[in-house]
Order: sequence, then structure tokens, then C-alpha cells
Amino acid sequence: MKKDSEIRKIVVFDANAMAFARARFAVAKKLEEAGIDSIFISYSKECSKYLTEKGAKVIDIINYFDKLSLSGNAEKLLEEYEKKYDILSANLLILGDLNYTWQGRKTALEGLAKHFIFWEDFLSKNKVDFIVGGTERFIHEVPRIVSKKFGVQFYIWKFPPVNNHFLLIKEHNGRWDNLNDYWEKNKDRPLTKEEETKVAEFTDGIKNRKERSYLFNRNPVITFKEIKWFLKRAYANIFVDKMKNPYGKNFMKIAKIKAAMAFRKKLAPYLYDLPKFEEKYLFYPLHIPSDAQILVKAPQFRDQLGLIDNLCHHLPIGYKIYVKEHPNDTGGTKLRLLRKIKNLPNVRLIDAKVNSHDLIKNAQAIITVNSNVGWEGLLYEKPVIVLGRAFYDISGLTHNLRDFYKLPETFQKALNQKEFDKEKLHRFVNAVLNSVLPGYEFHAEGFVDKFCEEENLNKIVEGFKKVLIQ
Repeated sequence: MKKDSEIRKIVVFDANAMAFARARFAVAKKLEEAGIDSIFISYSKECSKYLTEKGAKVIDIINYFDKLSLSGNAEKLLEEYEKKYDILSANLLILGDLNYTWQGRKTALEGLAKHFIFWEDFLSKNKVDFIVGGTERFIHEVPRIVSKKFGVQFYIWKFPPVNNHFLLIKEHNGRWDNLNDYWEKNKDRPLTKEEETKVAEFTDGIKNRKERSYLFNRNPVITFKEIKWFLKRAYANIFVDKMKNPYGKNFMKIAKIKAAMAFRKKLAPYLYDLPKFEEKYLFYPLHIPSDAQILVKAPQFRDQLGLIDNLCHHLPIGYKIYVKEHPNDTGGTKLRLLRKIKNLPNVRLIDAKVNSHDLIKNAQAIITVNSNVGWEGLLYEKPVIVLGRAFYDISGLTHNLRDFYKLPETFQKALNQKEFDKEKLHRFVNAVLNSVLPGYEFHAEGFVDKFCEEENLNKIVEGFKKVLIQ
């Protein structure tokens, strides 16, 4: 009989694109040496072939779906799953998966039901200790929900607003469970001299360099390289995956979106204003509407035009709201929407090229749903109004608005805030720095080589071991 120390752990990764398959297999190989074996759930024949040839254990979920015949109406099945797993709304799960919603309501309902059936079957037949995934789409949300019933730990693998670091956390609502625990235990503890120095270096470094975290999207331009990449992906999805990968078959939709972004980026500057730093204003950063930050963590705020319209009418006289597109989504907002935002009273639509640090530094306050701009606002010791849930709203330094009847009152409190608790800020920054793991996490197309550099890969694996082997 094996001793506990000899029993190997099992972690599950998903692979729906070659970039993810390459990067995650590299991590899996190194985890083997630490006694952690891996299983891959693949949505792509291309990924399955690559992983199988590398000797990985692969479950082809599309093959499973092809053989699966739903025993009843998908809506009825999802009603049962809502009750079984205490899900508040399966419709919110559908909202969080654009790839399926693009394919129509019927396909999305059936796809969600099939994911529940698959994961219940898979976890009942396989010993699994951990699943490592993301925050959005059926590929992540369903195993996160189902895993609890089987005693499997689900970890979200993501990047924090601390460059060259990553997180493995259990919470999916915008907060970090490890930060919550650390802060609860240390929020009143004075920092050591070493900790104070580390916090000062981090804070001053970000402000001096005007550093933004993970600005990874390339400019939306149509180039020969982009066209070549599109044709390559189209070939793989049509002739290899036979248009069955739900996260790859929408390449025409994605191509249209990118082309539209490139077009809008050329015309949007005609709508922009430059900031007038002598004005009194609150800075509201536009969130990416298709991102999990909104669709999963704060879906009630996905109508940002309506939100900004509401905010601008509750402002005290003499103030404006400065709105700027997300730096990873320049050109992503439709021109007619930008025009409507620009025409709202008390609103300036700021040139996307203006550095957000300059807008934060000169703002009277920051207002955000859950953007990292709120975190940066704290580093600049600005009043920050938070509408959704964010990792930094537990700090006691923000104005958390949960009742919109109190919006005018919250504006007044934030704008009349006289003092900022610098000591608490330093303690919270220290808590954040103690909650992240070293390593460059981003491994989408174009970033895999950087991710797989030996030094970085070793950091990633050490972080996994620290969390998974406790």
C-alpha cells in the first residue's frame, strides 16, 4: 500500500487552442517531477493530436458531445441543474460565454447542458484533486460549479495588477481568497522596515514609470501577418477540427470584430477630447464589455452607456466625468456608442492615447465597476468609488456603492474626503504583494515563447507547487 507521501495528485487543464496546449503542457511536464500528474480536456482535434503525441493523457470533450444525446429539453435540464447546484441563474452562465451565445440561444442551452453532463460523468469516473481554469465561459464555469460536489478544488489561474506575477485563487467574483485571508490577519499589524521599503519601491516604481499592468493587445491593424494568422486558424478549424470546436469555429466573427476595431480606431479620434486638468472631474475607465470582468463578475453593469448616463446626472454641479476606452480595447467600442457617451452632459470622452496615470493623478476621484484603475487610484491616494466587487474593495480605503439611491451621497463623501489613510494603504499594498506568485502568466497566441522561457516556467511551477502541495 502506498504511503500518503507517495500518492500522486491529479490536476486537470483545458486546451481549446494550440497556444494554451503548448504552454500548459510545458507546465504539466514540470509538475510531474513534483508528484502532480495532469489530464487535459481538449476542445480541439489539433490540440488533442499535439498533446497525445507528447504523451499526455487527453480527453476529447467534442467526441463525448458527439456521442451524447440529450434525454430531454435543454431548458428543463438546466432548471434541474440550477436546483441541484444552487445556481442563481443559468442564464448568467450563458451570458458569460460569448462563443456559445454567438451560435444562438438553442445551441447555447444545449451546450451548457452537455457541459454539466460531461463534468459530472468525468469527475465520477476519474480521481481528480485539482482543476485549473479561468473565470468565464462554460469551459471554466461549469467545472467550477460541479467540482464542489466531488470534493475537487477549482483554482482560477489569472494575472494580477502586479507585472510578472500570477494568481491561483478559488474566488471568481473579483476578490482573491488568499488576499482576503492575509488581510484579515494582518490589516492592523505595523509593517517592518523591510516591508515598508518593498511597498515604497513598488508604489513609487509604478507611479514614476506610469506603469500599466498587462497591456498585451496589439494595435488593431490589418497586416499581412494578421491575415496569415487568420488563414492558418481558419484552415485548422475547418479541415482539422471540422468546425466542432465551439471556441474556435467563430473565427469569421472574430475576424469581423478585429477589422471593425481597426476601422473604428481610425475614426474614433475625431470624437475624442483632450483632458483639461484645471477642471474638476471623476475618471471612469470604460470596461471591455465582452470581458469576464463585466460578463461574469458584474453583468448588471454591462450597459455602460446607461451607467454613465446615470452617473453624470448625479454629479454635483461643477464636476465632469472623464471617460476613456480600455487600453486593451482601443477601437472596440462602436462609434455610435462613443458618440452617445460624448454627448452626455458633464462628460468628456478622452483621447485613448492619454496615459491613465495622468488622468488618475489629476482627478478628484475615481469611479469604477471593478477596474484596476481603482487599484491605481489608491496608489495615488485618490478617493475611489467601487460599484462592483474588486480585490481592493476589502481594504477599507474605498467607497463601496451597493445602493444607487445613495449615489449622490457617495459622490459627496468621496469628493469631500479630506484625509487618506496612508498607513493602511501601505499595509494593504504589502498584503497584495504577499498574495501574488512570481511568474509571467499570460500565454495566449504570440506570448507562449516568453511564457515557456526556462526561468519563467520554473517560477510558474514553483507557484503551482506552493498552492497545490500544502
